[in-house]
Amino acid sequence: MENTIGTASREWATRPDDQRYLSLPELDAAVRARYRESWTSEVQAKDLRVTPSERGLVVTVPDRTHGPRTVRPTHWAFGQAASYAGAPASYLRKLPDELAAINLQYGLEHLTQNEGSLILGHSNGDDRMRALTSPKYGRIWDAEVVKAVMNMMPKS
Repeated sequence: MENTIGTASREWATRPDDQRYLSLPELDAAVRARYRESWTSEVQAKDLRVTPSERGLVVTVPDRTHGPRTVRPTHWAFGQAASYAGAPASYLRKLPDELAAINLQYGLEHLTQNEGSLILGHSNGDDRMRALTSPKYGRIWDAEVVKAVMNMMPKS
């Protein structure tokens, strides 16, 4: 069995450049920037609009404050949307975008429960939907965790 340090090293080395940090202050700056660029919106899942685009599927999120926001779901958020819609994400990912959009839209519009949804979005020039959860979901931001770790570090 591989040791923890070896696993952590391999995982770090295989991450994209924008996810590798050489110091805690560097990581802190990145997660604080992501926090500032993030937003949440509580909506009814049936009010989301899923459509195909040249860059893949997009979701239009109604937002009373900022107007509708069009976002591309991350791999993770797509899986969450598929789960809400009652469709297997692995199957939807194999379909052409037009069919995947139709199936997701149908599932979201015909939910058996009428609970709201909480969208986590990220806007930094490439608007993304990072998560689709229940409005009861408790979020702990990466920036809070990094700040706590930095507060525990000995001062030099």
